[in-house]
Amino acid sequence: MAGSTNIDEKVQQHVRDLFGPEDFDSWMLQHPQMFSKIKHKAWEVAKKNFDDTRGIALDIPGRMVNSLPDGVLERLEAQGCTDDEIVVSVELMKGWFDTVIDDIIRAVEDTLARVSDTGNTVDYMLVVGGFGGSPYLIASLREAFSNQVKEVVCPGVPSQAVLKGAVLYAQSPSTVYARRCKFAYGVKCMTTWHMGMEREKMYTESTTQRRLCKDQFDCMVQFDQLVEHDQVVEHTFCATARFQSMIPIRIYACSNNTDSCTTDASMRQIATMMLTITDPTKVDPPEDYKIKVSFSFGSTEFHVAAKDPHTGEEIETDVVFIAS
Repeated sequence: MAGSTNIDEKVQQHVRDLFGPEDFDSWMLQHPQMFSKIKHKAWEVAKKNFDDTRGIALDIPGRMVNSLPDGVLERLEAQGCTDDEIVVSVELMKGWFDTVIDDIIRAVEDTLARVSDTGNTVDYMLVVGGFGGSPYLIASLREAFSNQVKEVVCPGVPSQAVLKGAVLYAQSPSTVYARRCKFAYGVKCMTTWHMGMEREKMYTESTTQRRLCKDQFDCMVQFDQLVEHDQVVEHTFCATARFQSMIPIRIYACSNNTDSCTTDASMRQIATMMLTITDPTKVDPPEDYKIKVSFSFGSTEFHVAAKDPHTGEEIETDVVFIAS
């Protein structure tokens, strides 16, 4: 869902159709900055002020008129435009807006349904971002959700609200008390293998001959779980081999709460974390060497801290994120 970006693409396609595709494409190659001036000035103002009562007229700068290919002005005038304005009807504008707004309304409905499933309600809907200042969008949201929220609120300069919110959050992270996880997060691990598990995932540890089941997903926070800003999840990891000097931990994410193997289709590895063991000679037997790791998922990024219970020391932790 790209908001007004989709509408921007519609107006460019509309102007291309008015000019004639071949004339527009050749003109754009010769004058790439000309149309940008219309899009980023006249169009932005018209788009943000559209209220479904009338169409819009985009001023054509004089320099642009003089640069148009032969026959384009006549073609524009034949379709209701003038020699200095591109006219877009109210019906066409509504069609462009409605396509995007319908997607936004469906996304909001899904969000409200998830909130309702938790037994909670939403009192106020805050509309921000560049498209948030559109009167037509605000009116559509109020019509769609007037019976579900007390008010749909739009700040004075919605395009700046996200930036201001980011600054306020950096100054005081507890401003955002809690957030819902967009994914389930967990780690790849091996557990004791038992009958009923997939035999091809069975792994026999060479020094202890223990039978383990590999590629298991140990979930730490679930998809759509409400996580408070200072909430910490503690996890204990064991070494898997004698005299092991480093414990690799692979962090995975998925978009459901049902998958249990890191090889499942929805699973995506997002990071690898390495825990350094300062004295590998103490890793014997490996199953008795346990390291406590604390994960915090309540911020805009997750934080990791590890501690060796045998020494009480913080363990060096390196997290490498994998580009998606």
